Amino acid sequence: MTPETENAALFGGAEIAIEHNDGTQARVKVRALPLRLIPRYLELQLADAEQALAELFLGWEADQADCLTDESILAVLLEGERINFPRAGAYVERKKARIEKVLPMVRQIEEIILRNVVERVAPEIKKEVLAELKASEPSPPERPLPSGRVTPASLPSNPSPG
Repeated sequence: MTPETENAALFGGAEIAIEHNDGTQARVKVRALPLRLIPRYLELQLADAEQALAELFLGWEADQADCLTDESILAVLLEGERINFPRAGAYVERKKARIEKVLPMVRQIEEIILRNVVERVAPEIKKEVLAELKASEPSPPERPLPSGRVTPASLPSNPSPG
């Protein structure tokens, strides 16, 4: 971070001159975004939403920058980037480091959960699969085959003692 960027972050932003569409001029504070707004800043960056970014940097409501000239919006964007881009980069690096640190634990937890689900559900699934397989087996013929061979269906169900 440059000393100017550090000062802007330290004092919450930097003042710049802007011009309204009606020709009036003013000075506004382009703010150093609080950490809680850095994700929103990144989201707007990805969406390429310049006016929304300018409004975020100024702390204005949506569509409030409609009154600014294009040059003024650009000036706000450039100053907002100068102040906030390094901070957003540091935020992304911290987030990446946290994810890399936590990800192995998350994977272990996922494996444990999956094992528990399989242990609990697998017996039920096995029963269902076996029942479906049994139901899909062709039923044996009701009478002897023409060749005269005996099939299980052709045998009496309760043979009498002989």
